[in-house]
Order: sequence, then structure tokens, then C-alpha cells
Amino acid sequence: MRKTTKKFILCTAVLSMMSVPTFGSIIGAIQSTGAVGYNSEERYIIELAKGTQHQVLDLQEDNDIYLIDVEGKSVYVNKDYLTIRKVITQTTMEGVKVREMASSDGKLIKTLGQGEIVSVLYQNSNWYNVVLEDGTEGYIYKTQLEDPDLKLVPQKEFQAQKVEVLNWSVAKDVVPRGAIVTIEDVYTGKTFKVKRTFGTNHADVETLTTADTQMLKSIWGGFSWERRPVIVHINGRMLAASLAGMPHAGDSLNGVSGNGMSGVIDLHFVGSKRHKEGNIAAVVDPQHQAAIQLAANYKK
Repeated sequence: MRKTTKKFILCTAVLSMMSVPTFGSIIGAIQSTGAVGYNSEERYIIELAKGTQHQVLDLQEDNDIYLIDVEGKSVYVNKDYLTIRKVITQTTMEGVKVREMASSDGKLIKTLGQGEIVSVLYQNSNWYNVVLEDGTEGYIYKTQLEDPDLKLVPQKEFQAQKVEVLNWSVAKDVVPRGAIVTIEDVYTGKTFKVKRTFGTNHADVETLTTADTQMLKSIWGGFSWERRPVIVHINGRMLAASLAGMPHAGDSLNGVSGNGMSGVIDLHFVGSKRHKEGNIAAVVDPQHQAAIQLAANYKK
């Protein structure tokens, strides 16, 4: 922020702005270079850096002017300089459902009580994209959030999210070594995080934490070679896959320490192969491939 003495013309109506609604729960960001604001109390011009975020205090509807907070000072700025990043509001009823996608068919992530705080990022038709206080992101149907400030959130077109079925030749690059992904078990809906650490014929992955390992064991009923259909969530994409829940290879393949298991577990995609075993060549595992097809029909 920098004060300047350059000339700045602002209408009298803005300087004497009164009886306007207070929007203390709105956060906006300066979206262009050369943006300036005006402090009417101390009568100086402020240059506002692109990308800086400010709380919106008031809105002068007729003149398209926002009153924003800049380092504790109230500053008027033309609304064309500002883009709304989020509106912080609260739920107004019990049983507010947060879903993974903007659809009543979307997986239920969480159910909120009345008066819980959420940050609304944008609106898609009848749904709001929200971030909860714990950082969880999802969608809430518009009738479950009632706040006049929400008219200011930007509109965004929603693309229905579909499960992708990728051949291993493609999937190995979409989920490269070092990638951290969320595994969703198709049968139970339970999730946990893993990191791809090794694997050439398929992805060798390891749970990130002991909590992730405990979740894996709760799904499989302990460590098990059972092949289960799973969805791999990575960078907003959903990939059909199959996972066996048995750690193997011990310390020779152990890229994540302190996670409550030793070795790796096998994550398969279409056309991926098992480990080579002695003189037995690496081959496609039919049980893994069948599980992938089950996952492929998930959320269709």
C-alpha cells in the first residue's frame, strides 16, 4: 500500500455515504494493476497492489463503490477493481448436507448443524461451492444457506465429474512417483491418503500416516490381498482403480516412515501387471481388472 497525492475524483455521494448495508463477511481481491482507493477521513489516495485481499465493509449500490478495509483504514474503491473471493456466512438450519459435487447424487461428505461457519467461493446454479472451517471443500444446496451477501459471489459453470478409466500407460504419468492421492473405497465410501513411491508395472503406494493405515485396515478387516474397487482422487480427477491391502517388500520398498506399516501396497489400473515372481513373467491380474470395471461404474 502506498499513499499518493495524485488527483482522484470521487463523487460527493460516496464521500457522504450513509445508511448502506454492512457486509463484514465478504472478502475481495484487487484484480488489476493501477487500482487506487480513497480514504475520506484523512483525504489521501492509496495505491492498491494487484492480488491483495481485503474485507468489504460497505457497498454503495448506486455508484458501484465498495468500502474496504486496508490495514485498518476504511477505503473507497470502484468495484471494478475488486473481485469477490469468498463470502463468510453460517448455516441457518440443522442437517445441512455438504456433498462432493454439485448434485444431489454427489457423495455426502459431512452434515452440518445450525450456525456453523462456511466460506462460499462461488455459485453454480442452485449450489454453492464452500470451504468448511476444517478446510474441507464441497457443495451445499442454496436453500440451506440464506444470506443476502451471497448475491455477490461469482457464478461458475459446473462440469459433472465422471470416473475416468485410464490405461496404465497413461495413468502412470497422471499419478507419477511422489504423487499423494486420496483413495476412496467403492463399497464403503471410506477414504484415506497414499503416496506413490515405487512401481513400474503398476503403482506401488504407501499410506501417509498411521491414521491412514488404520483406515485401510478397517476397510479390509486387517491387511489382506483382497482386490477392492477404488476411486483415486487426484487434482480434481476421479480414476477407476483396484487396490490390494497387503503391505509387502518390507524395508526394501519403504519410502514413507512412521505410517504403521512396512513396505508397499499394489494399486492397479487398466492393463497394469503384477510383480514378476522368479521365472514367472509379470502378467495382468484378472481380479484387479474386474475390480477396476466395478469402480468404472461408480457414480455413473
